Amino acid sequence: MPLDALIAAADMSLVLVLNLGYDVPVKQIALALLIMSVLVLIPWMPRLARTFIGRGEIPRGPLPTLVPWRPLARVLDVLGPIAALVLVGLVGWGVSSMYPERTTDESAPAGVWEVQEDAAEPAAQLSEDTRWSALSFGEVAYDGAAAVQIRQADGELLTGRYERLGEGTVELSLRPLRAPGQTLAEHTEIEPTTITLQIDEQVDGTLRVSGEGQELVLAPDDSGSVYYDRGFSWGVRADDPCNR
Repeated sequence: MPLDALIAAADMSLVLVLNLGYDVPVKQIALALLIMSVLVLIPWMPRLARTFIGRGEIPRGPLPTLVPWRPLARVLDVLGPIAALVLVGLVGWGVSSMYPERTTDESAPAGVWEVQEDAAEPAAQLSEDTRWSALSFGEVAYDGAAAVQIRQADGELLTGRYERLGEGTVELSLRPLRAPGQTLAEHTEIEPTTITLQIDEQVDGTLRVSGEGQELVLAPDDSGSVYYDRGFSWGVRADDPCNR
């Protein structure tokens, strides 16, 4: 037990420092686990100190006793495991009910695409060009909606979800990225832009997209799919270097 608590405290100290340094949004969990490790370690600290800096015989370690009164302890010896099993079941049920139904659909338009043709005229200035340059459609859907991202020619990235409404018809719900200093609640309150598109898969593997003022031809973006299709190999490959 003391060795486990010591390793856990050391590990969670490092994790907490990394979370603070890189602003990872799980600082409270790391801190709570660190405090729990230290609490378990406290009864063993005198023995550990004597082990590393003392001398002589080290006495037997403390025997943690949750309930000193033995009659109650006998009852808890039976009820404790039962309560633990019930708690695990309730937690598992609660966690499973938090997540929506998950489905996978790899058919078009799932994948990463670059705009090969666009019927719209470009803007005079690139910084004002809102035409689409690349699109990414997720293949994993939760409650029927999957992730989607659209990169505009001016560099702005739109993110959101899309749903398959029928044969070749998808509905996109898009928002711009969160602005610096904008809270998640404020970003969620922004009314999303809803776009309905008709997508027709061509024989050559391209997609013809139409609707809502868009007339596009999309081609597969190899640079966006290599991480899914490349696989793993111990040896040098023709497409190295490739940062996984």
